[in-house]
Amino acid sequence: ANAELKRGEAKVDGFTPMMHPNPTSRPIWMPYVAPAEHKDAAFPSLAKPGQPIKLPGQTRVAPDEYKEFLSLGHGELFEVDLERVVEAPWRDRQAKRTDYFNFDLDEMGWRHYCDQVKKYRLEFTMQGRINT
Repeated sequence: ANAELKRGEAKVDGFTPMMHPNPTSRPIWMPYVAPAEHKDAAFPSLAKPGQPIKLPGQTRVAPDEYKEFLSLGHGELFEVDLERVVEAPWRDRQAKRTDYFNFDLDEMGWRHYCDQVKKYRLEFTMQGRINT
């Protein structure tokens, strides 16, 4: 028995109940398990320059993954380079944009919004007083 499996859980075709063999069709709450070609993907806060990024799940995830999710929710999401995200189900032609973006945005609209947030943060930071 696998020590990581909870009592009564069993692997089926190499997957536990918390893993999904086709990550692009998994429920949003199910954590992402990277395919072999994306094993080097890291959470945004741990990714090195040029390294593929995996986004954390929201529920039923390990504590470190949930901590990463909370970090993104506290403003770090605006810094994520979407070009490096290994799983982007919102790019699927059949995906509902509203499942991934709010306020009638799409990926391009989100990128524009992130650029505005970064610009505002920079301007706000530069308005601080200089102590003399």
